[in-house]
Amino acid sequence: MIIQQLSPASMRTTRLELYKDPVFLIAHEAVRPLLHKIDLVTLFVSAQNFAVYLLRNGISDSELMLYELEDVRSELKEDTDHYLFLTIVFIKLCSIAKLKAQAAQTARSIVGYCNEYEGFCDLLKAMDNKEHKLRRENRLTGLLKEELLAITPDNVGLEQAAKVVETIVDNCMGLTAESIQSILVPLMSTNDLYAHAFDTDIDRLKQKLGLKTSPQTDQVYINQFVAEKKVENEIGNVETGAVGVQHYHSN
Repeated sequence: MIIQQLSPASMRTTRLELYKDPVFLIAHEAVRPLLHKIDLVTLFVSAQNFAVYLLRNGISDSELMLYELEDVRSELKEDTDHYLFLTIVFIKLCSIAKLKAQAAQTARSIVGYCNEYEGFCDLLKAMDNKEHKLRRENRLTGLLKEELLAITPDNVGLEQAAKVVETIVDNCMGLTAESIQSILVPLMSTNDLYAHAFDTDIDRLKQKLGLKTSPQTDQVYINQFVAEKKVENEIGNVETGAVGVQHYHSN
């Protein structure tokens, strides 16, 4: 079965897990009002499993993909539900395409079928707007951390890793100082794994924070900066009548 059968007992637990999934956070608002005969949780879980199935079996040829999508159609007979399922599969594949070349190829083989849905472009635009909104609110920092954790010399070559790191740093430039700092520390650990190949990108973030770029003083200045920023923020909150308790939310 492609479409998962979730028990009522597991539905809530599964939904709570989806709250940590950046793709769910980006897409759920646009997708939910369009569903007909499948619920939101079942759609996302089934799409995730189907994307994994395609990657595990190396199915990226567009002609072979047709056979797989015929199986999907046999279970999802309602047109809109069917295309929303394909759209989430496509987005799932795109979310890991920078780390897995096969995911990019599989996404290319499925996007043509997604385009058969007349609302596909509008759906992507709505998701793109939501992603930008969440990034402005610093709620997708967890996605950047996940990408970093997936990068090791054992599974990602230097050239590909460099492209991912550059993209992550680019995405961080518009975040708050605290969010940048939360990415900088794991980024420096990744840099160590690759013999400091990403020093230039790390320096861009440190300069954004107003930190010195000398490797031997990195952590000292990061800790100093964070402490100073917390004091500044606490003072600002008290002055404006707020509680003055700092919090940071990521997926």
